[in-house]
Amino acid sequence: MYVLLILIIIGFTIPGILNSEEEQSISPRVCQTDADCYLVCKNQPVAVLCSQNLCQQNSCDQKNEYNYTQTATSIKLIIDINNQKLNLNNRSNKNNFFITFYDDKVDLYSRTLSLNQILEKINLRIDSQCLTIDTTKYCSEGNKTIKMIINGTEQFPNGAYIPQNQESIELKYI
Repeated sequence: MYVLLILIIIGFTIPGILNSEEEQSISPRVCQTDADCYLVCKNQPVAVLCSQNLCQQNSCDQKNEYNYTQTATSIKLIIDINNQKLNLNNRSNKNNFFITFYDDKVDLYSRTLSLNQILEKINLRIDSQCLTIDTTKYCSEGNKTIKMIINGTEQFPNGAYIPQNQESIELKYI
């Protein structure tokens, strides 16, 4: 009886000890640009998106939700604040290679990037009521309103929207 009890205890204890040694917690990596997030997996560089100041993949074993593609998805993006067009190229960082800005053309090198992830790269954010540029909020109130126009059709402002190839997106505060 004692031998059976000892074998049961050993049978449940040893696998727990072995598993706890194998599982190592992977800490999130802090980043400022996509260039801060590179990984080398199987001797090959892997591009990793930096979003909300965190690398979106921290080890080769983790799933990458934002696969880098060689062929860009191109969109037209215009940000208009009180009839003043924002220069997107001047606001971008060249170390962000998942998203590149050229005046009002934007090339996306992942097909799963949301509008807010794109805007984040130039320090903007949109929700249903406000467009935030740096720390300044432009909110719908009184006779001022935020408009999101996709291919000429006004849409409800939505930062989770995933742009498609050759779309034209206008964000207006008028």
